[in-house]
Amino acid sequence: MPSVVPHFRVTPAAAAEAFFGGAHRDQITIEAVAGGGSLRSYFRITDGQTLDPQVLCLYDPSQPENAKFTSLTAELEALGVRVPAIARHEPEDGWYVMEDLGRISLWDVAIGGAKDDILKAYTTTLEAVAVLHAVDESTVPETLADQMELEFNHALYKWEQGYFFEHFAGTHLKMAAHEVMLAAQSPALAEVASLLDAERPRCLVHRDFQSQNVIVNDGGVALIDYQGVRLGLPEYDVASLVYDPYVDLSADTIDQLVDAYYAHRGMDRDARRKVFTACAIQRLMQALGAYGNLSHNLGKTQYLNYIPRAVENLQQVVAGHPVEAALAPVFASYEESR
Repeated sequence: MPSVVPHFRVTPAAAAEAFFGGAHRDQITIEAVAGGGSLRSYFRITDGQTLDPQVLCLYDPSQPENAKFTSLTAELEALGVRVPAIARHEPEDGWYVMEDLGRISLWDVAIGGAKDDILKAYTTTLEAVAVLHAVDESTVPETLADQMELEFNHALYKWEQGYFFEHFAGTHLKMAAHEVMLAAQSPALAEVASLLDAERPRCLVHRDFQSQNVIVNDGGVALIDYQGVRLGLPEYDVASLVYDPYVDLSADTIDQLVDAYYAHRGMDRDARRKVFTACAIQRLMQALGAYGNLSHNLGKTQYLNYIPRAVENLQQVVAGHPVEAALAPVFASYEESR
């Protein structure tokens, strides 16, 4: 299936020239920046005069989450969350220019760094997202609440599970509809959704907290791609990071990082184990659903590469959990498809 082409109203060259002005038009350079699963496109731009490059984002103005990125950025910055500074935004034309935080993501560190460097970068990252998690639902500014996506609740947890069965079990594995329906109706999965829905208090969460959405610079980190910020449980972000299918963290490293997060927050890890496991199940099911959808329906076949590790992580998380039996037919179908 061909890739979905975003509807941009300007070219990168036109936006860069509008930002820098026409005086140094011939010196403007534009470098495409590899993007993720979104329909936004990013470019590193310079004009040969300013000291630092900037990052240009082109987006489809018809998509509400794209247009609100800059206002969300201001809200998060006010809360003390490290995010890129916005230099200019042209919502009618669908572009903005923001601070260039650098070329090194947490993913780069994870795949090429020494173990101590990886632990340090990930620990710093968890401390950074803890600033976001410290804002519980009773203290979310009204100006931010008005812009957030729908909160995590029972309906959204069930939607994530359904997304997995529709696009991973169905679209990707091509399981029979009756098999998919039977597995999706598992009481164990319903219990996971009910457990998380009942848990309070909720806080701000990133929702797509993985290694490619964290930039490492100047001894610290900054968060990006946070358009999906909403109320939820902190374990959803923590599980998203440590079970990120883009990288291969050892079980020992994952254990150390989870310990470090709870210690930093002053929380009892043992008391949160059920919640953490349930969040990990949800996130990995959501990720696999996304990979199936992006690969088969949106033409982004590179996401097929991350399915094996995501499945392996999900199998590890559900081992000994009631959900293991519910997902057994899906895992069996996956093994047959390899």
